[in-house]
Amino acid sequence: MHLSLQQKLTITLLIAFGILLMFWQIPIIPLAPYLTISLADLPSMLITMRYNHTVGIITATGIACGYWLCQGLSIIAGIGILASFLFNIVMLSLFYYHHRLHLFTASIITTFIMSMLCLLY
Repeated sequence: MHLSLQQKLTITLLIAFGILLMFWQIPIIPLAPYLTISLADLPSMLITMRYNHTVGIITATGIACGYWLCQGLSIIAGIGILASFLFNIVMLSLFYYHHRLHLFTASIITTFIMSMLCLLY
């Protein structure tokens, strides 16, 4: 896979933006502050739409590793980051393969349904 310097810099900047977004989480229900929505999946989704599935997974890996280094290399922090990374891979796979078939509305609906299922289980 050959990427130009501009593409590499775009990926690197979106990884840094994704790490910053991992620190900012929005609670779904104010009474249960542990149920949050993380917006850190957006940069890897943008990269997946722009380039391909492999680069999106590399971006998700960079976001997860960078956030883990910022949090400290502990097992407890790693479990949540691993769950977020696995969710990101499932979401990117579904989104990319539906997007490749030019079913944009179906890809958004399927991504939303799978996101909710991954959050529940």
